[in-house]
Amino acid sequence: MQSALWATHEAVNRGAKTFGDWLLTLRGGLNHNLATAMVKDKKSERDPSQQEIKNRRILLALSWLSVEDEHGAQDHAEYIVARGEGCREQPDTQHSRDRKVLAALADILVARGVPDVEIGKPEALGTWLGDCKQSLSAAIRKGRGLQERLMHGGGVRILERGEYQLRWYMGKSPKYKPVGKVLADAVAARDNQISNLEAERAAKVAGRSLDEVADRKGLESERDKFIARKRMVRRRGGIPLDKETIDAYRNSINEFLKVSRAAYADQVTDVLLLEFFESLRKRGLAERTVQNNWQYLRTFLKFCGVNATGLLKTDTEDNRPSPLDKQPESYTREEMAKFLAACTTRRDRLAFECLLKLGLREKELTFSEFSDLHFEERYVFIHNKPELHFRTKTGPL
Repeated sequence: MQSALWATHEAVNRGAKTFGDWLLTLRGGLNHNLATAMVKDKKSERDPSQQEIKNRRILLALSWLSVEDEHGAQDHAEYIVARGEGCREQPDTQHSRDRKVLAALADILVARGVPDVEIGKPEALGTWLGDCKQSLSAAIRKGRGLQERLMHGGGVRILERGEYQLRWYMGKSPKYKPVGKVLADAVAARDNQISNLEAERAAKVAGRSLDEVADRKGLESERDKFIARKRMVRRRGGIPLDKETIDAYRNSINEFLKVSRAAYADQVTDVLLLEFFESLRKRGLAERTVQNNWQYLRTFLKFCGVNATGLLKTDTEDNRPSPLDKQPESYTREEMAKFLAACTTRRDRLAFECLLKLGLREKELTFSEFSDLHFEERYVFIHNKPELHFRTKTGPL
């Protein structure tokens, strides 16, 4: 029953996507006369019923008007009919939005030459506006996966969350496994599950059981433990790791799991590491970025008990990331003057002038406060700020 329900769900979604693509492709191109076109039976034709005309009018109206994200529509403001309550710029009330949308539909029909008697009024059933009013004024609801809070009976709030799931079969029985809400994690989990299933089949052919090596460290589970531990790390001054650093660890690990398809720590080899480096280069990443990914991955593999550095050869032909960067090329005075002259606001000029002339990093400037400026002594004090989760970096600029 569960398998049949899932197959039905997939079929309905494929059909809805196909129909939606077709409808949006023809947006604005569907003729209003289709609402009253004859209905063809097997042997004859007949006039459409009033309900069929109403359904057709609603479909046509929805194809002419669409709901778009505020960011997607901002470049074509002249086409915006009304704004929802969640918009940043002059949101419309529900009543105002309904009135504007129906007025826009009326304008479309007038431009198409539809008689006023057929356009009608919103309260006149059997007319365009009367038939479409309810559909065009319906509340627009977010779907699952957007962390939507819904009111349930008794005022209880329910938080809907979407998540990815893996599905595979053991014989004829489907198995399901939740793999989180992040696409990259889900893809890595899928690849690891494939590796696990292949290992199980290989063990079965060899007459062995994976239980014999139950102490093996799974890279996917170790990744989750590693990330959880990194969230608990406190650096100098009690400052936790920022989200960007934790995401960098996760992304590097997931990229390695995807490329290597390794499921366990004891499967990591020098060849898999070199293939990982090469895949990053093929994506067009700079050598410094490849080096950074290697550092993140190396820390994780050490957590798993793998000496990743020791796996690689020490000669110069192993294609490891090179930490060497070209020496930075400084601006000339003329180039600096041109650059600052191109700043369009005083704020931009001040920010870039501080970066260029004081040699500050971006976050060092961002977290600077007036109390850090010492005008008489003519210096800026850059220091840790635990209350703002800011920590200075050590090493050369």
